[in-house]
Amino acid sequence: MDSQCTYLAKFLRVQREILSRHIDEHLWCRHIADDEEGKADFLNEFGWLMRELYCGFACENRHNCEIATAFLPSTDPVAFLEAQMEILSRHIAEHKWCRGIADDQAGIADFLKEYGWLVRELYCGFACPKRHNCEFAKVFLPKTDHD
Repeated sequence: MDSQCTYLAKFLRVQREILSRHIDEHLWCRHIADDEEGKADFLNEFGWLMRELYCGFACENRHNCEIATAFLPSTDPVAFLEAQMEILSRHIAEHKWCRGIADDQAGIADFLKEYGWLVRELYCGFACPKRHNCEFAKVFLPKTDHD
């Protein structure tokens, strides 16, 4: 098992791909004028989730990597919803606490509203084994994978 990430360059390409698709909207929504500040804010807000999704669901070396062990699904996901629920189950208690939400269903809804788009994009564009034959996933595929 690898104790150091040997696929970091691939992960960083995935992270840059997602960042480039969303940075303009992020800058506008957060009222940030400086691109570098906006990138740092985006990575601070969503970097943890991108890392978890990539290492646990997309990285081709995830089953032989000590780093990815914490992010691997408890069952082998066959669909986006299973991947989403796996991520949600690991973070819902902290999310509810941070947001001051007591109700479980409200906490789940808030988590999905905040992070669901990123889970879908990373799973559909980088992890789903059917992504190259799926019309829905084509918008999420890396630019280098488009026809």
